[in-house]
Amino acid sequence: MKHLLLTTISALLVVGCGESQQSTPAPESKPVEPVAEATQTKPPISKAQARKQEATCWQNTKIISLSLIMFAKDHDGKLPWQVSEKDGGSMEYIRPRSDKNALLAASGELVFDENAWRHFLALGPYLGNTLKKSFICPTSGIKVYRSTSGYDPKEIVSSSDDVSYWLLTDDELNLNNVKNPEDAVFSVCPHHPDKSYIVSTALGRAMNVHWPKMRQKIIRGGELKAEGK
Repeated sequence: MKHLLLTTISALLVVGCGESQQSTPAPESKPVEPVAEATQTKPPISKAQARKQEATCWQNTKIISLSLIMFAKDHDGKLPWQVSEKDGGSMEYIRPRSDKNALLAASGELVFDENAWRHFLALGPYLGNTLKKSFICPTSGIKVYRSTSGYDPKEIVSSSDDVSYWLLTDDELNLNNVKNPEDAVFSVCPHHPDKSYIVSTALGRAMNVHWPKMRQKIIRGGELKAEGK
C-alpha cells in the first residue's frame, strides 16, 4: 500500500491533479463564519498563469492528503500531530485552534494550528524530502527556493514562513475513528479568489469549496464514530 501511494504521489508530480470533487452539503449545527482572512497584494497575472498556479495548488493539496494517509497507515491510523516526535510525528507541537493569522470563526475563535509547518515536516519520509514547493501555493506570493544541483538544505521546511497552507488538527480525530472521512478536512489553501478554498480530505481527495460548504465539512468531519463501530 505504501508503494502504491508513493507511486500515486510521483504521478501527481508529473501530471498534476484532476477536477474538483462534489459532496452533498450537510445541515448546519453551529454558526461559523469567516471574519478574518489572510490577504496580500499580488501583481496581475495572465489567465494562463492563473490556471497553471491553480493546477499546482491542486497538485500540492493532493500530495499533502496522500502523504498524511500514508503516515497514518504506518502509525495505526494516527496523524503526525498524534504521534511522538521520537516516532516520527509532531505530537509535541500540536496547537489546535491557535493560528491568529488564519480564518477565524464568527465568535472570534481560532480554527487552525499555528504549527502547521512542524506537522508538515513529519511528512518528509513520504516525499523523499520535505520540499518547500509541496507546501507553498504559487498564488500565495511566497517565493520558493529552487536548487539547480539536486538536494539542498534550503529546500527543507524550517519555519512557518515555509508553508502557506492552513492545517486543522485534533487530539482525537484520526483515520480509524473519523465518522465522515469525506468531510474531514486536513489542509486548506486560502489563496484563491471569491472566497474559494482548495482543501484536502481524509479520503485523499482535493476539493474546491466555498466557505458555506467548508463550514459544514468542518462540523461533520470532526464527528467521531460511536465506540465499537
